[in-house]
Amino acid sequence: MKKKLLISVVAGAFVVMTTLVIQSYAGPKIPTYVFGNNNAIYKPLNEKVPQNDPNNPYFYAPMKITPEEKEYSKSITSRIVTKFGDFERVSEQDSSIGDDETVYSSDDIKENTKQVIDHGVFIKTN
Repeated sequence: MKKKLLISVVAGAFVVMTTLVIQSYAGPKIPTYVFGNNNAIYKPLNEKVPQNDPNNPYFYAPMKITPEEKEYSKSITSRIVTKFGDFERVSEQDSSIGDDETVYSSDDIKENTKQVIDHGVFIKTN
């Protein structure tokens, strides 16, 4: 009788301890941040943070970045993705691509663009 009671208590304690360990490793949910139109940041409503727009509580005002931050982000970019295709950074310019298929600003990418030279050299991959 004592043996069965001891086994039951140990099994119960094991279940409780396992549950506590699993919960401690799960931790709080990490919110997901998604960039929307005009760099607005979506944050879940369960966060108690004042909202900038009372008409749209899901979005915050656009983040202000300095020109230096913008230039730095362009210099570390490894891929440009557009509706005209993906462009991967390469170490040097491809001389076999003609001037009519090369643009010198990522804003000028068109359907026939195969090479972009803007804060680095990017070649079309698809």
